[in-house]
Amino acid sequence: MARIQQSVDIGVPAHVAYNQMTQFEDYPRFMQEVESAQQVDDTHVRWTTRIGQQTRDWNSEIIEQQPDQSIAWRNLDGPVNTGRVDVQALGENGARVTLTLEADAAHAGTEGDHAMAKQVQEDLQRLKQMMEAKGRETGAWRGEVHGGQVSGGGRSAASVATGSDNLSENALSKDTGGPDADGRFNVAEEVNLDQQSDAVRHAGNLPHQSTEGYGDMGSNEAVKNALQGNEGPGAEDKEKLDASIKRAVPPSN
Repeated sequence: MARIQQSVDIGVPAHVAYNQMTQFEDYPRFMQEVESAQQVDDTHVRWTTRIGQQTRDWNSEIIEQQPDQSIAWRNLDGPVNTGRVDVQALGENGARVTLTLEADAAHAGTEGDHAMAKQVQEDLQRLKQMMEAKGRETGAWRGEVHGGQVSGGGRSAASVATGSDNLSENALSKDTGGPDADGRFNVAEEVNLDQQSDAVRHAGNLPHQSTEGYGDMGSNEAVKNALQGNEGPGAEDKEKLDASIKRAVPPSN
């Protein structure tokens, strides 16, 4: 049995580090050989790894999860028998994350335990860089698991996204750009159209659509009235918006 244990100190509070480690679908962002991790349900994760040209899938079961302390799982198949993450607070704004893996000797690889330990340490360094660059977690689940049984509500009920952008950073795209790309996953650019008003979105479409209902007015006036929420020309504040609308949508020559 090969047992590998590596640690990294990260400049974020312990609860932030723990919250991030509950987001298994983000593990491909820092674990080099992990292609994808799918949270199937509260206690099961489907993994896909690539080692060289070989791709392998397997399933794991979360058996213990204690908020701000530890997460432990056992693999139902695959190259690693068990995994465990421990989080230790280092003051108010620091945390030590320790990753422990146990594997059969046959699954340790031809380079032995040293190569496996080196890989784990590199993975943790990528985790450190990712978290310190962002300064916070991409999501969190504060439920508990004991003996494989969930307490405190399931992920669908209790999972919360933290921070103002409410990122689901599980929507990941493979980094294939450039010769220095290391195969990590990057967060796809998110455009939240829900944050835009319907009036602005509709106004943006008006120059390409019919201005029926607006009489003979030009596109500038149609845009202005759409922003005002009016049905047609003759709004009281029409003149007040002329300058800004003309700057935003210059009249055609």
